[in-house]
Amino acid sequence: MKIFKLHALFLLMTLAVSAQETRKTVNLYELHKLVGEVGRLSGISRAIDSVQLLQTRNISVAWLPRFDANAQATWQSDVVSVSVPFPGVTIPSPTHDQYKFTLDALQVIWDGGVTAERKSMAKAQAEIEKTVVGSEIYSTRERINDAFFGILLLDINEKQMSLLENELQSRINEMESKALQGVVLQSAVNQLKAERLKMQQRLMEIPSRRKSFIAAIETLTQTKIESNAIFVVPSFSISERNEILHPDLLQFDAQSKFLYASINVSLKKRYPTIAAFATAGYGKPGLNMISNEWDFFTVVGAKASWNLWDWNTAHREREQMSIRKNMNSSRKMAVTDALSLKILTAEKEIDILQKQLETDKQIIELLQQAEQETASRLLNGVASATDYLISLNAVSRAKLEMEIRELSVIRERVRIAFYYGTDLN
Repeated sequence: MKIFKLHALFLLMTLAVSAQETRKTVNLYELHKLVGEVGRLSGISRAIDSVQLLQTRNISVAWLPRFDANAQATWQSDVVSVSVPFPGVTIPSPTHDQYKFTLDALQVIWDGGVTAERKSMAKAQAEIEKTVVGSEIYSTRERINDAFFGILLLDINEKQMSLLENELQSRINEMESKALQGVVLQSAVNQLKAERLKMQQRLMEIPSRRKSFIAAIETLTQTKIESNAIFVVPSFSISERNEILHPDLLQFDAQSKFLYASINVSLKKRYPTIAAFATAGYGKPGLNMISNEWDFFTVVGAKASWNLWDWNTAHREREQMSIRKNMNSSRKMAVTDALSLKILTAEKEIDILQKQLETDKQIIELLQQAEQETASRLLNGVASATDYLISLNAVSRAKLEMEIRELSVIRERVRIAFYYGTDLN
């Protein structure tokens, strides 16, 4: 009979382990990756790259030849005429109506570097848009963190309540035998049973709340997660940190690059430009202005243009950009200070929690001793069920508080790791 029981126990343990192994695990790092890979915002960075490529191609067109087809018809009040008579020579005068059809080609040879700076502006603008998306992804990951740690907290509560329920059941079994012997009252047993039922009620709430957190994560990651999945406490190592890599700060850096490129564009617009041109046409008259016949003509050459005075427009543009750069730098420093304060606050919170954890084990040990003494007195009919429940709940609450503090330490470390751009495992 004993051998049969051992086989049955071994079989149950094997099935339990197998069931545990089939449950999928979920870690925070994988969820963060999903936001960037398959989430709602995952394709925006690629779209920004496509837009930048199209912009760059359009800007590069400035270095390709430009072709224009033109048509012109005019009437003028006076035309060229030769009034000096030449014997035997008649010089006709063109008609007052004249017509011209041309194909013009223009090739920029040097533009002062404006095209290159416009490409830099397009690249900087794309970086700004990407950092905006990065900030949105960061906010999404923070919401995932809240839901993830909400699930871990529920798991801790469920574990502690299950242990407490088992403890109550074990104590009820002992009390019932004592009640049959007349050592304790049946009312004391009933009070423990009522407390166990209350515990079962609280345990029934946990799966529903857990599903709501999982539903939030599924929405944010666009991924299906099993309701019985095991959520793994995140682990990571934070090395020496010198720089905060928050997306908001990266956005200020990208904005600074854009403003710098804008200043250069404004500066280089004042440089001269050199271009070659060619014109082929058919008109009446052609290039011979004293002819009254339709004729073909061509013109080739080079030209340079330089705006000698723009009434300080470019200078004022550069001043605007410089002011904006200073504003951008000031805002970046303000955000950096705010983030540094948040990191300092999180580190102080970790210090407080760790000091509390140092005494938690001592508190639990003392409360467990008191609970065991009260349980012994209860079984002997000396203590009441209420006294025992108070002692038992005190132990359970102390254990729960210790685990919550341990989880809070990890939560604060995750928050700090986020500010420094540290990946989680």
